[in-house]
Amino acid sequence: VLADIGPATMLVYAPAVNEPRRLTDLDADTVIRTLAPKTLGLQSALKALGPGLRRLVTFGSIIGRIGLEGECHYALANAMQTAASKAWSGAAPGRAALAIEWSVWAGAGMGERLGTIERLSAQGVDAISLDDALSALDRMIATGVHGTLAITSRFGPPPDLSLGTAELP
Repeated sequence: VLADIGPATMLVYAPAVNEPRRLTDLDADTVIRTLAPKTLGLQSALKALGPGLRRLVTFGSIIGRIGLEGECHYALANAMQTAASKAWSGAAPGRAALAIEWSVWAGAGMGERLGTIERLSAQGVDAISLDDALSALDRMIATGVHGTLAITSRFGPPPDLSLGTAELP
């Protein structure tokens, strides 16, 4: 493809494998399958696209920040992808990376495929609509936002983080 159309200057990278399991039920193969797309896959894509790549946008999960029961391996994979995005950006001048740590989407994505929307809703997590997610992505790309951002709807209070006592809208 690169030979036909020329060098790529931007990569939007959104891989994921997620097989929710409790920590005590994890095996090495499951962990490797979960980590590989967000670590080795990202490395491979960056290497294949070469030095002409100037912008990287990765899709991660807020789970990498706040966790979720049965998702420690997926949290690790997302945290590692965010760290790799930052490292790539800082490794050469003229590079910019945006690591987006999404909350669950309604109508598309992993939460829909895994059937977790209702379970998360019962925990106070509202899914982001597909239109809102794509609109936010479009704005971030158009304005050149870089760094690490969590994009979420209402996600309920994590057990280890107090959001205060104020009533949320």
